[in-house]
Amino acid sequence: MRKTYYGEGLFLNEQYQIFSEHLEEKFQILLMENHGVGIIGGYYEEGLPICMVSELSVHMLGYESIEEFERHTGKLLMKIICPNQNEVFSETVFAGWSGTMETHMHTAQGARLWVRIVKKEHISYDGREIWLISVCNMQELFEAECEIVEVNQKLEDANARIMAQLDTFANGINGGYMISREDRQFSISYVSRNVAANQGYTAKEFLDACMGSMLGNVYPPDRSEVLFSLRHQLKRKDSYSMKYRVICKNGSLKWVLDSGKRGRDENGNPIIQSLIMDVNESEQMNLMYRQERRQYRDAITHDCEYSFSVDLTNGYIETAYEMKNGENPIRLLGLHLPLKFDDYLDRVKQILKSVYTDGRALEEATTEKLLQSYQHGIRKCEYDYWDIRQNKYVRATVLMSEKEENGHICAIIVGRDISSQIREVENYHKEMQAANRRLERQKRELEKAYREANLANAAKSDFLARMSHDIRTPINGILGLIEMSDRYPDDVEKLKENREKERAAVKQLLMLVNDVLDMSKLESGEIELIEEPFNLNDQMRHCMEVIGVQAQKRSVTIVNRTPDGIRHPQLIGSATYVNRILTNILSNSVKYNRIGGQIFVAVEEMPKGQNAAEDRKISGRREIPGEQRLPERSEKQEKQKNQKKQEKIWVRFLIEDTGIGMSEAFQKKMFEPFTQENEAGQTHAGTGLGMAIVKKLIEKMGGTIEVHSRKYMGSAFDVRIPFLLNPDADRQNEEARLRRERGKTGDGGSGIRGKKLLLVEDNELNQEIAKFMLTEAGAEIESVWNGEEAVEAVRRNLEENEKTGRKRYDAILMDIMMPVMNGYEAARAIRGLEQEYDVRTPIIAMTANAFVEDIMRCREAGMDEHIAKPLEIDKLLAALEKYVRKY
Repeated sequence: MRKTYYGEGLFLNEQYQIFSEHLEEKFQILLMENHGVGIIGGYYEEGLPICMVSELSVHMLGYESIEEFERHTGKLLMKIICPNQNEVFSETVFAGWSGTMETHMHTAQGARLWVRIVKKEHISYDGREIWLISVCNMQELFEAECEIVEVNQKLEDANARIMAQLDTFANGINGGYMISREDRQFSISYVSRNVAANQGYTAKEFLDACMGSMLGNVYPPDRSEVLFSLRHQLKRKDSYSMKYRVICKNGSLKWVLDSGKRGRDENGNPIIQSLIMDVNESEQMNLMYRQERRQYRDAITHDCEYSFSVDLTNGYIETAYEMKNGENPIRLLGLHLPLKFDDYLDRVKQILKSVYTDGRALEEATTEKLLQSYQHGIRKCEYDYWDIRQNKYVRATVLMSEKEENGHICAIIVGRDISSQIREVENYHKEMQAANRRLERQKRELEKAYREANLANAAKSDFLARMSHDIRTPINGILGLIEMSDRYPDDVEKLKENREKERAAVKQLLMLVNDVLDMSKLESGEIELIEEPFNLNDQMRHCMEVIGVQAQKRSVTIVNRTPDGIRHPQLIGSATYVNRILTNILSNSVKYNRIGGQIFVAVEEMPKGQNAAEDRKISGRREIPGEQRLPERSEKQEKQKNQKKQEKIWVRFLIEDTGIGMSEAFQKKMFEPFTQENEAGQTHAGTGLGMAIVKKLIEKMGGTIEVHSRKYMGSAFDVRIPFLLNPDADRQNEEARLRRERGKTGDGGSGIRGKKLLLVEDNELNQEIAKFMLTEAGAEIESVWNGEEAVEAVRRNLEENEKTGRKRYDAILMDIMMPVMNGYEAARAIRGLEQEYDVRTPIIAMTANAFVEDIMRCREAGMDEHIAKPLEIDKLLAALEKYVRKY
């Protein structure tokens, strides 16, 4: 309910009976005591409920209506009062308030409003005690006081700065203050301590020394001139300024600057107030400057053709001059002093020839133009000309400055012989022309390189396109075969055929990946060779068998011209890369052969001395071949006991085919990466990296390759590689023979059946495949997921074997890239464990890390063998049989 009291709207809560005859009187008293803006009243109950509030109070607190006020505050004073941080407000505290209080209230916007409150009590109509407060907004007053305090603080800070600056000035000026009467002797009435101290006196000593006169201490030779200047300036105006020398206490002379102004004392008598500054140091600097200027003039006129001075302001030549050869040019021109400078220039221009070099043209030289240059801040002008009489180039340099005495602009003109400089410029132009020709040549070379780079980029783009095609093709085939197999699940023959095709497609993908990775390693120089014993004849037979399958599909016949191989097949070298070289060349011979064509293969030892040049070329490449391989422990110990001198031989591989051949142009770039020779409209699968890899591998091994080919007539590849004879060949042959005999008699020929193997593999699918293959071969498999679990499994196995006789692991198959602990770390940890029990378990790396350096890292970590993924079960079983039998 809204009512009007003392001309103000008042909102009353109808549920409370608060009317009484003295209520309005209390309102007036509250407002008078507080100069209040609004009234709020309520009961002494929990939360201090509000029963009345003035319209002015509602608006002061930022509310639009009484409804918003009641909704926001809950009609409780406790929700309005906002005490200071260290204050506590409660119903009890409020009850104890009396008289005038200052506090804060919450506004509708959540801000704190500073207010002054006057509190009164009143008895309501129903006889209950109520509280009444008038509220006065103190926020604006508070802000105004803050502004006043801030302004006062700024004024104090400004005064402090001004006083500091005045103190700095008073202490920093190198001089002092003096007051003199304007009488005949200019008697001193006051002198500051600084004036006397600058000349070495106390104030009393100074007055005695100058006999009370402001000019008494002036250096006698300067005194009359100073007195004249002082009287003359004061006659013209009420101030003066002059520099003169004074006599110091120690007898030395010092320059001072005396600046003063006429004034009057408190009695109205005329006085002179003077500021006397010590300028001795600056005057000494000016003297040195003038001396330097004289020295500078002497320096610039030294060894010149001529020099003379001109007053550009009055336009006359100041001094007569002679040339270096003793001639007087003014007389030679038929002129005489006094002479205007422009007249002299007009006559000179008639007989001298201007030269357009770095200087200005002689025709531009006039008094007016020189003065204009000076006004624009130019103090030096140069003019070049050819002196016909003396047969030389001359540069006339005009150096301009202002005279201190009269303010005239004067110039010193110096002529110098610049013939050598001109000739240097001519030579420079010749060199520039030659350089331009070189730049043109380099530009042509760069354009050629640019074209070649574009061709290389085109080759790479072509490579990427082929790679996309060659990768997608087998993937498409595999997906299609899987789809076909799903549609014919009961057709055993079809499923078998599909699996063979899928296997071929996967091998093609693997070949593409290997080519790209090997090329990357070769180009970066990161690839390493493993020098290890191998049988070259066995390597050749294996290679021929693999390529024979490809050749059979194209009806290509492979003719081995040396079926028995070489006489010394037991060699030391990089068997992996020998196989790669031969496979790449033979694969190309099959791929680029015609249907029903032939390939002829021969391998032979080259007679000693036939490759002497190549021997010298690679001499020192490996003194002890075993240094680059990591042999097994027993083999290494045996070699250290019996080191034999290893003999080097050269082996020649000759591969000829009846294929489509190569053009001469392509043969020049056939070893570059990403290159293939395509017939019109015909492409061949492959990356274009095969022959580049072959070339780099052969060079890495210290060998050579030659190619002879004719288009449509076939190609011939002549590869020569050096190897070292294996000094332990006889022993290794005998061990191999014994193993074969044991296999025939059944001794140890049981493979891995019944053997206990630990499989360490983090990939679930790879683990499942390996388990299946090995279980099918009869092995007992225990599997773990990472290297840490593998180390723990081996520890438990060794402990149980020692305590209970439980069977130890016969071999460990170790993946490399695993979480928690990788294969290298796990192998090292296992070898450390085994040393405590004096046992050694074969560890075979089974990983997709298939580079030679990966094999070397496996050996360094203590592993015995390396099998690359994707797994070939025959290779895996052969390695297991070898090491399980060995240990």
